[in-house]
Amino acid sequence: LAIAAGDERWEPRLLYRLGSAHFHRGELDAAEGLFARSLERYRAVGDHLGMAMVCLGQGLVEKRRGELEKAIAHIEEAIRHGEAGGHRDQLAKHLHNLANLHRARGDHARAIECLKRSMSLRESLGDRLGIAICLNNLSRTHAQRGEIRRALEAARDALQIFGEVGDKVGVIISRGNIGSFEYYRGHLDSAALTFERNLQLARSHGDARSAADCLYGLGRIENARGHPAEAERRLAEALRTLPESGSADLRALYSAELALSRIRLRNREGATDALRDGRIHAAEVEGQEVQGLLSLSASELYLWLNDLDEAMESARAAVEALERTGWKHDVAVAHRQLACVFREIGPDWIDHTEKHFAVARRLFEEMENRLELGITAVEEATLLEYVEEVDETRERLELAVKLFEETGATPRARDAATRLEALESH
Repeated sequence: LAIAAGDERWEPRLLYRLGSAHFHRGELDAAEGLFARSLERYRAVGDHLGMAMVCLGQGLVEKRRGELEKAIAHIEEAIRHGEAGGHRDQLAKHLHNLANLHRARGDHARAIECLKRSMSLRESLGDRLGIAICLNNLSRTHAQRGEIRRALEAARDALQIFGEVGDKVGVIISRGNIGSFEYYRGHLDSAALTFERNLQLARSHGDARSAADCLYGLGRIENARGHPAEAERRLAEALRTLPESGSADLRALYSAELALSRIRLRNREGATDALRDGRIHAAEVEGQEVQGLLSLSASELYLWLNDLDEAMESARAAVEALERTGWKHDVAVAHRQLACVFREIGPDWIDHTEKHFAVARRLFEEMENRLELGITAVEEATLLEYVEEVDETRERLELAVKLFEETGATPRARDAATRLEALESH
């Protein structure tokens, strides 16, 4: 009726809302067409606020399609309209969305720049909740770059503000991030306490998705400690806890970790089933992280089964996918896995083996992750023992025992000490 009446005030808004309805139903072509018509009408009347709103919608359409460069162009146009209209609150939101896009394409420096601009605007507006949301995303961006100290600092600041303004969801999310970052530093005991506390809060709040994520974090910690049976129990519970709809990405992620625990339990059928389930769920979503972690688990399975061709293909796929995500921790693990595959192929590939171990070790050192440095030292010791470098083998195993004891990975410390004793007895 508004269109028929030529109502310039309502027509562009109604076109935008109709486009938004199609977007939420996944009908991207229809949404795109309606947004374009709405933008044309807003331009005709010089409404910068309306133009910024529609450009954001166009950016979200392209983001859903995976066209990040096009999405960035639309959001940048939204920012220009926000600046022209003097709408600081909208400008802050658009900068936050632009930061997420830059982070998704691995441009962390620009993501941090946008988040800091957004925070500055929110501070001038007195928007403390908005500041906490920015800090939360800033923490994840630092974590991707392996700057875990900075990530923890930002996440703790976010947690404090969320608590002060009474945002329970924000508290759960930011504390979950803190648990993950403590895990990335190899601080397993403190990470476990953080996740346990957050699990209780998520359950009391009726937040099944966050509760499942806490269980996943606890499962990863038990795998890292060397308790695969406990890890399997936690991860299976995480999968049961997840809501049925809208969780395909997390189901794929959890299944990849579940496969690792079953490989270490020497449960071939269970590991294969977990990988199959993970790939089924991964087919429903876009994202390099899930694909990379599934490939990483698959490589470990194939390596255990001595299928070196498949192990190599999967390890290379993992490195390629995870390097695109920018998560330094996962990239380092993938390089270590690739080194392990080269090591098993034979001495002709020792240069490649040493190169990928060196990459993994450097990245873990930059992250100050003593646990992963211990795991890497054990894998390097296997190579050194193979080429009969006894003194260097001993050094690596002694280092591993020390690091495992410091980080609470008792089963791993015991295994490394047993290998050290066997080495000394020869």
